[in-house]
Amino acid sequence: MSKRSVAIATASALALAALLAGCAAPSPTPTADASRSAKPTGSPTSSEVPRAADDQARDTITSIVVRPEMLQLMDTNGAEVETISYDASAEQFVGMFTSLMKAEPAITENPGGMESSPTTMYTWDGFELADDHERDGGVSDMNVAVTFTKPQLGPRAITVATIQGFKPGDDLRWLAKYMNEPFNEDADFNQIQAEHGAPIGDQLPGSPYSNSNSVTGQNLYQHEGSVVFAPWNFGIGHV
Repeated sequence: MSKRSVAIATASALALAALLAGCAAPSPTPTADASRSAKPTGSPTSSEVPRAADDQARDTITSIVVRPEMLQLMDTNGAEVETISYDASAEQFVGMFTSLMKAEPAITENPGGMESSPTTMYTWDGFELADDHERDGGVSDMNVAVTFTKPQLGPRAITVATIQGFKPGDDLRWLAKYMNEPFNEDADFNQIQAEHGAPIGDQLPGSPYSNSNSVTGQNLYQHEGSVVFAPWNFGIGHV
């Protein structure tokens, strides 16, 4: 089980059931009409080398856009200041978010189990970074996974959203209807694809989803409200 499973491990059994989407609640303001496709393509910059910023430039960051393979950090004019790939090291993420949040993370070590790797969790108010330590040198996914639980971060209230403007805490029914994705009104857990990147392998026969990294809006067990999580591959089988 990969780090993506770590972020939703306690709820993954509930995610197997999905019915047709229900009625949408009042929606956040979309930021990208092109994302209305139920299976949108990835960012044009997703294959580019992530771009770092110095501390002075980082002080201009006002928003984070969660993408399938990276985070885009933007200034107040919507210009990209910095990007960071989920294949970056945990140390790079910790350095960046310690600077943005003006706080050190709480660190928790999870020893893993029969089907899960040992994982180091770095937690700030509203943001969690999962860095798993895959056994036997295996690599089954990108290096880290991110979970945003609040729509604004740190003393500068840096906003967090998907490409179409879905934020942590927003109604998943809206995202499901917007993306033409299934939503189960009777389930405690729903996981809705917000965007996927370029294919990284063959698509499974019969699967409606690309074998790609994705951004998701989802519930987490024992967490009130929705979160934004990445990366997750809807196009492969999960246990």
